[in-house]
Amino acid sequence: MTVQMQERVRTVVESGNAILFLGAEASYSALIDSSPAHIYADTLRDRLCDEFLGGEHKKRNLTTVADYARNEASLVEIQAFVRNIFLPLAPAALHLNIPKFRWRAIVSTNYDLVVERAYANCRRPLQKLAPVTKDGEQLDMALAEENAVPYLKLHGCITNYADTAVPIVLDSHEYAKFEHGRKNLARTFSEWARKSPIILCSCNLDQKNIKQHCSALELLARYHSPVCES
Repeated sequence: MTVQMQERVRTVVESGNAILFLGAEASYSALIDSSPAHIYADTLRDRLCDEFLGGEHKKRNLTTVADYARNEASLVEIQAFVRNIFLPLAPAALHLNIPKFRWRAIVSTNYDLVVERAYANCRRPLQKLAPVTKDGEQLDMALAEENAVPYLKLHGCITNYADTAVPIVLDSHEYAKFEHGRKNLARTFSEWARKSPIILCSCNLDQKNIKQHCSALELLARYHSPVCES
């Protein structure tokens, strides 16, 4: 990142009006037992293969493997397994900086509790984190609460692993039904993205549900800078 871009990012963040978008790679450096866990899509794919598919299909992508696993086990069994993988993740130093800034909102495609734990571990967070995993009361409360930062979890959260009505977005069935139970989340993010700059922390600009449902990539290209890729 150039010095000029660094200054633009600093100005935007200090304004308190930026949206922090955390892609899957944002949790890559999260910790398990004080060591970097380095869990990413291929890690989850391989573990699903080992648990449900006899170790086969590791050359397929995660979505395909998740589809195969759904043929071998129930939705709740798959989601409980995913939960157990991500549950131990703890925030690294970079995550602990997030509560030290004011945000218009935080948006993520991650299932884990890394950001929640970063705010819980911060002695003086500038805002109260208000996680939102689906439409309804959570979103209404996050928008109404004083000094709260809404945390939209577009793919769901491991805390809802037993929810079959609005499941974690993992396989192609759930990508296809992304807006079921999350339509207002997607619309809210899209509306915010037209008015606030987005700080994007991700290595992957091709996240499927964002392109298909939120048009966030188009918004980024048309309206906003800076975009910060980690």
